[in-house]
Amino acid sequence: MWQSGEKFAMIRRPWIRHNELITKMSEKLDLEEAVIDFNRNYLSFANRLIRNDRKNGQRMLGLSEQMTSLIAKLTPQQIETLAKNNELICGFRADDMSIFSSIAH
Repeated sequence: MWQSGEKFAMIRRPWIRHNELITKMSEKLDLEEAVIDFNRNYLSFANRLIRNDRKNGQRMLGLSEQMTSLIAKLTPQQIETLAKNNELICGFRADDMSIFSSIAH
């Protein structure tokens, strides 16, 4: 037999799951938007940096000559299209570990 508290908890449970699902979907959308914003900002920054100081921009961003040329030629519309990728455009370089480990200690 159901006790009054158990019955009430069973009735409420589907609503809790529904709210949890909506929260998870919202968090996923927030993360997707964050990736798009990050990509847009990174590509815009890289494009501006390379156009202003190509050699220094290439060195700072750790890019090949070919990739530097491609990024320098990107239009705002192309940047927006690339930014909508569901993966981050940039990554960490191998020598980043020394920077992070010096800060962490």
